Amino acid sequence: MYENSTTGGNSSVTIDARSSTELNRKSSISRPPMPPPRKNIVAQNPSSSSRLNRRRCTYIVVAAAAFVLVAGVTIGTSVGLTRDTDNEASSSVDGITAVLSTSSPTASPVIAAPQPTPQPTPQPTPQPTPQPTPQPTPQPTPQPSASGPSTCDHKSLMLSAGTSTVAAVVIEVENAGNLDSRWQKKTSPSGYLGSGILEWNGNNFYNTPGEGLISFDVKIDHPGKYRFQWRNRYGGGSNHDNNDSWLRFPDAEEFYAEKGSQRKCPKGGQSEPCPNGNPEGATKEGWFKVFMNQAGYNYQAKTGDFQDFFIYAEFNQAKVYTLQIAGRSQKHQIDRVVLWRVTDGVQPTETQMSSMSETAC
Repeated sequence: MYENSTTGGNSSVTIDARSSTELNRKSSISRPPMPPPRKNIVAQNPSSSSRLNRRRCTYIVVAAAAFVLVAGVTIGTSVGLTRDTDNEASSSVDGITAVLSTSSPTASPVIAAPQPTPQPTPQPTPQPTPQPTPQPTPQPTPQPSASGPSTCDHKSLMLSAGTSTVAAVVIEVENAGNLDSRWQKKTSPSGYLGSGILEWNGNNFYNTPGEGLISFDVKIDHPGKYRFQWRNRYGGGSNHDNNDSWLRFPDAEEFYAEKGSQRKCPKGGQSEPCPNGNPEGATKEGWFKVFMNQAGYNYQAKTGDFQDFFIYAEFNQAKVYTLQIAGRSQKHQIDRVVLWRVTDGVQPTETQMSSMSETAC
């Protein structure tokens, strides 16, 4: 057996040699016998010779056709055609069947043409939208912070003192709010200023400050060193038993007593340690015992038993400070309080202080 096979799209034909031999044998057997040649045809008749030649040609053609027919039938039975699953074709001509199989050439992988790397489309750089220049919101003028109240009962003013002026705070104590019932408002004896006086009718608290507390919120608009005085009197029969009360400025920068070059401070107060220690007599927790020993209404306000030191407070900021008074001796009477600024160089007289109006907020 002979095999002619190709790949990659060429035809594949397999022929059995034995079938070919058998075909030839059958072809020779089936071919019709040739008639015996006729002698002297040509010599006897030239036209007969032509006819003879044509007849011979016809025989040859018929024999060839028969051979082709037989060979086609035999080949058709023995020739197989391998068909590719992808592409096949067959044709038949005059009873001769031939099967031709064609396969598409194996497709070569398609290599994509290199594509240019896409470049981003340039975008214009965004420009910030112009914004109006912000204007600062007007703020109120800051006030110095205060540890005391933000509101006030009284304030400092520039008041007349003869031909001069002095920064001063004037308080009518009988106008204090939320009074302890042990403080009694009175309108006798006569000679008081404002609407009356306050008299302490509680127990004696010689060593316990803070009883029957009265507080005033004082706004200092003129910072500086102030002297403390009050218009008072003793209401009982003794100028040394009914003549004092407790006093404190808890948030003043300084609170002390002076006499000449000496300075004394209350025990436990903000001005300790003090150059000359504490005054004689009662003092505790930043409180001074403030007394007087003169009959009638007067502006005496002293501390230190048998020392007579005057009372001062320093207010270094323009803010609200606290003034506190507490009961100590029975029948001590208080009419008004005056604070005046020492640095103005003017010392008001008692008459001048009495003529000053109350400096309420």
